[in-house]
This record gives sequence, C-alpha cells and structure tokens, in this order.
Amino acid sequence: MRIQAGPEGSVEAAFERRAARAEMLAGGSAPAEEPLRFAAGLYRAQARLASALERAHSEQPFPGD
Repeated sequence: MRIQAGPEGSVEAAFERRAARAEMLAGGSAPAEEPLRFAAGLYRAQARLASALERAHSEQPFPGD
C-alpha cells in the first residue's frame, strides 16, 4: 500500500493536523478527553515515523512499488 502526501503537504503534516484536531476536540468533551489526547500522541508518533521513512526513502529508495 502506498501512502502519498496530498496537496496540503507531507504525510507528516497530515498526521500533525490530525493530532491538532484531536487536541482541540479533547478540550470540549470531558468523557472523550483522555482517548482524544491518546490519539493526538499516537498521531504525533506516526508523524515522526512517517518523516523518518520519507527521509530514508529519499536517501535510498525502498525496493518494490
């Protein structure tokens, strides 16, 4: 499966936008606050991993499609 960046920027930026939205929503719902903050942290970890993968791929392309 190939993940491509949209017109708004990198895959990392997309995960960061999701994290920011989860953080924003967490402030508006006490019952959902903890799961949304967890999701925000997970999105940020995915953003770092996506960035590292993109960087590694640009230095030495991965084999296959």
